[in-house]
Amino acid sequence: MDNTLLINKINIQGTDEEREIFFLIGDMDKNIKILLDNFNSVDSKYYGLGKLKYNGMSLNILTSEIPAVIEKLVELKVKIYGVYELYGSN
Repeated sequence: MDNTLLINKINIQGTDEEREIFFLIGDMDKNIKILLDNFNSVDSKYYGLGKLKYNGMSLNILTSEIPAVIEKLVELKVKIYGVYELYGSN
């Protein structure tokens, strides 16, 4: 049986809309501490806005913030395999 993932098309014109964006991340077991230190520390602008999952993290952010999050993940050498808004998250 195939796994099915329902996703919404991200409206890049609506940059001021807050969305629950999911980042599919490789080697999650090796990256949990890095993600916690950078996205869930009190000093982080994303503090309290996210959830870690077994295969990535989701953040409640503005659409316009997606590139900055991707840039931060690349800077941290975290492998990103996809960026989605999951269906039914809003």
